[in-house]
Amino acid sequence: MTAARRAGCRVAAHAHSAQGMKNAIRAGAHSIEHATLMDEEAASLMKTHGAVMVPTLSALATTAACGLACGVPETAVAKAKAMVSRHKSSFKLARRAGIAIAMGTDAGTPFNHHGENAQELVRMVALGMTPMEAIVSSTSVAARLIGIDDRVGTIEPGKLADLVLVRGNPLSRITLLQDRERIVGVMQAGKFVAGPLAG
Repeated sequence: MTAARRAGCRVAAHAHSAQGMKNAIRAGAHSIEHATLMDEEAASLMKTHGAVMVPTLSALATTAACGLACGVPETAVAKAKAMVSRHKSSFKLARRAGIAIAMGTDAGTPFNHHGENAQELVRMVALGMTPMEAIVSSTSVAARLIGIDDRVGTIEPGKLADLVLVRGNPLSRITLLQDRERIVGVMQAGKFVAGPLAG
């Protein structure tokens, strides 16, 4: 933590257990990745210190869902399934405690592929977030967490126009964000770089 502070870097702590979370928060971590087994004390510390939860709900969920058919040992599948329930409870506890939640998927872990991160928003909505809250978690909260909210995260004058345009209203149906056929365009810094509008 000392080296990170000297370098002006933010620290994300990988912590599943409540004790690991508490240790990381007391040390000054900016975010807790996973936070699978959060308890009331850890939640209170996170809120007090302004630490952000990055739940990565998809990491355990995809392992539990793919399971034996994907070659995961039976014991690991059983553990993942048990932890999915605990993870959901931690997410709900964080929401009740008023902890900021930033979207992250732990993409690159088995069965949790890059480019499929919209599944995380669907999971967050299933656990009580509104579609708008899930989108804000993925944009402005995430940008603020990593210290680039002066450039991205919201649509306003002076910021880069990094946007995804979809056909339909994800505020009515968050699953639209998973349908690549509905992506009309991807804009980076004000220029279309993918989709039909990229020309």
